[in-house]
Amino acid sequence: MIVRRVLPAVAMAALVAACASSADGPTDADVDAVGDTVPAVTAAVPSVSIVDVPDAASEFGLPGRVVVDIDLDDSPGAVFDVSPATLDPSTVGLDSAVASCWAVEGPDWLPVEVLVVADDSSSIRIVESTSATRSRADPGQGDDRGGAEVTVTLDRGDGRPVLADGRLFAEDDLRTGRVEAITHEGTRLVADYRCEGEVADPSDAATVEVSLRLVRERSGTEVVRTFGLRADGSTVCRSGSDTESDLLEVNDARWAAGGLTGITVGADGTVTATILGTPLTVRAARLDGAPGMGILSAVTDDGARLDGAWSCRGVPSGTD
Repeated sequence: MIVRRVLPAVAMAALVAACASSADGPTDADVDAVGDTVPAVTAAVPSVSIVDVPDAASEFGLPGRVVVDIDLDDSPGAVFDVSPATLDPSTVGLDSAVASCWAVEGPDWLPVEVLVVADDSSSIRIVESTSATRSRADPGQGDDRGGAEVTVTLDRGDGRPVLADGRLFAEDDLRTGRVEAITHEGTRLVADYRCEGEVADPSDAATVEVSLRLVRERSGTEVVRTFGLRADGSTVCRSGSDTESDLLEVNDARWAAGGLTGITVGADGTVTATILGTPLTVRAARLDGAPGMGILSAVTDDGARLDGAWSCRGVPSGTD
């Protein structure tokens, strides 16, 4: 490849003059003189703007990545690997690939749960079956046998879920651990999980706490999802005696689990939960409770069951 350099007209004229003045060709002094006449060339460097691109993990309080490796004695194992940190928030929903992990989203107040839903709608859910004897700080020390009691639901998308009961042994950082369980058919199941992402700040300052459970049917199989939030900002929390106003309103949760970032409970039984950026509204929900707390139960238009509870502290009744 021949690279040609185009000199400015001033430099070219100087070079020609130097060559003409010497019969033997340009001398070193001539070349140096030409170099002195070449104007400096400066290229403008374009400014670069760094733009934070939102992702599902930061937008909805999800872990950056969750991996669950499952081994079954009598059938092929499975690996679930979903990274909310790489997902566009606008593409994430109740029926899309998503992952949740209690150890990242709020280990100081959430029950043990690890959930991964893959693109093909297969899923794995590990959830605590009891917390009565488990230290919140150390799930690996449930009782004298060790480990938190959990149930496992493995759905391969074929309408034949694998159900198992066992124990979870978490590492010190809670974000990694192993489940040792026995399926209802008597088969040994082992699941190793790993949750990545920045652990949520302690939520002792929270004034409102909400937990929801959504049960939907997919391909003949019940799929259970749990959600939670805690908030310490602008909220509404009223008693059931105020029938003209919302009983509960949280618009921007500081601590979210499963992607629940907001909820409104109307005194007329209308409940709107913002899950993964999408409003889920149910009407004619059954409400019960007392000042500063309540429970709800409803059926969505597509037949899913929604149950939940909320409690408030330090929020004056009727204020926001």
